[in-house]
Amino acid sequence: MDATVPLLTAIRSALLADLDIAASGAEVLDSFAPPGAPGAYLTMLTRDEDWSTSDTVGQTIGVEIHVWTAPGASTVPDIPDTTLCRTLMAAARRALHHAPLTLTGAHLVLIRVTGSAGPTLDPDGATLHGVITTSSLTGN
Repeated sequence: MDATVPLLTAIRSALLADLDIAASGAEVLDSFAPPGAPGAYLTMLTRDEDWSTSDTVGQTIGVEIHVWTAPGASTVPDIPDTTLCRTLMAAARRALHHAPLTLTGAHLVLIRVTGSAGPTLDPDGATLHGVITTSSLTGN
């Protein structure tokens, strides 16, 4: 059993359902946004560890939610891009911490936000980048 794809699907749905994320027009992708892309994006990276035993199947899955805001990404007048990046980071934390996500073909025991970093200025000198880390426990 690999619960990674069902978990990413459920996380993406939860993020898209958040009112702040929806109002921002941010896209939620399972890969990186194209370099220099305008707007705001949330992307997901994963890492996992199998904790199965002889009679139980399970994974611990870490998902990093990367928040990217390009210059001028804010669709709300007079809202600076740092505020937009921070708003999207807060929305991701709120949407995911202890969320009752439903996974297809797998069982989510727990998801929690374990940390965040940023926003920081990317090497391009213009894009802001923040990261939210989560840890999920899945099992049968």
